[in-house]
Amino acid sequence: MADPLSIPVMRPRLPSVSALTPYLQKIDEAGIYSNFGPLYDEFSERLASYFHVDRDQIALLANGTLALQAAVETIGEPGDVWVSPSWTFVATGQAIISARRRVHFADVDLATWAMPVSYQSFARGQVVVAPFGDRPMIAEWAKVKTYTVFDAASCFDACRGIGGELDEKSMLMVSLHATKPLAAGEGAVLIGPSDWVMRARSWGNFGLKGSRVASGPGMNAKISEYHCAVGLASMDSWSEKHEQLKGLTKRIKELSRTVGVISQPSVNADYVTSTWSIMLQDPATLRNAIAVLSANGVETRRWWPCGLADMSAFASGTRESLAVSEFLSDRVLGLPFGTHLKTEDIEKIGDLLSQFGERGSTT
Repeated sequence: MADPLSIPVMRPRLPSVSALTPYLQKIDEAGIYSNFGPLYDEFSERLASYFHVDRDQIALLANGTLALQAAVETIGEPGDVWVSPSWTFVATGQAIISARRRVHFADVDLATWAMPVSYQSFARGQVVVAPFGDRPMIAEWAKVKTYTVFDAASCFDACRGIGGELDEKSMLMVSLHATKPLAAGEGAVLIGPSDWVMRARSWGNFGLKGSRVASGPGMNAKISEYHCAVGLASMDSWSEKHEQLKGLTKRIKELSRTVGVISQPSVNADYVTSTWSIMLQDPATLRNAIAVLSANGVETRRWWPCGLADMSAFASGTRESLAVSEFLSDRVLGLPFGTHLKTEDIEKIGDLLSQFGERGSTT
């Protein structure tokens, strides 16, 4: 039997030692190794330029989950209800309950894999997930007039220049984890209105705001100068990496159409992201595909194998009908994606998928 990891789902590649060295030297020269040093400022400035916002609309935090928690916990009061899609990664729900808020689970749309726009009068706001690197539906959700936090963890490419779409009641989180398109090793960026960002930044620094006295809720969620160094080096090479992933995205889009499988919405929209998920016809086909791909050395992963509403960690949450979430949980499969893939790897995956696609269909 072939090695099941011969084509892994992902193999992150962060900047090389030579690319990092100039930034590490800056850290030594400044003598600031932990938080809020020159590299933090430089990284924040470059991200603000990328997202088309002012510098005071950017906050860098230790990771995406804490960034979501910061956004939710700095709006409203403990016990408030926040709506979340059930079909998402567990971090979305954990951030809400860690913020001492209650969660209500909503269904997603079959075409977009995202939560459709709706107004819930009982909720303070909603955490809206942009699935697998798709562009967040900011303009659509602005019509709801409640607070919206966009969990856009894998959406660095799709969110280029998006800052102008955000209003005073919306906040966006993009992850900088090692597996994400732009990586700092670990970390996340929050983009939003300056007053909300200021509260989130204070929350990430123990609730301190210009003094040694805590003025509100908080914890230690600061990002280090070392992670900013990795993030800056990643930005230096982003154009090259983007072009590589763009070419790969085009190939898997064509492959999906050829073999008759439905790829994640971001692929069909030509956004560069860090994963490739497909939807198969039924649960039995998914199980068969996993077995055949594994036997031929291709790793797969069910990124969101069930809805959060079905996990014991969220038993206190309320829920509505989740038919589409359950449908997708049973049919969506993650395939290998990233710069580690070779031409022959893609061809092999395509040949294997041809057994499970509906030939002649379009994506």
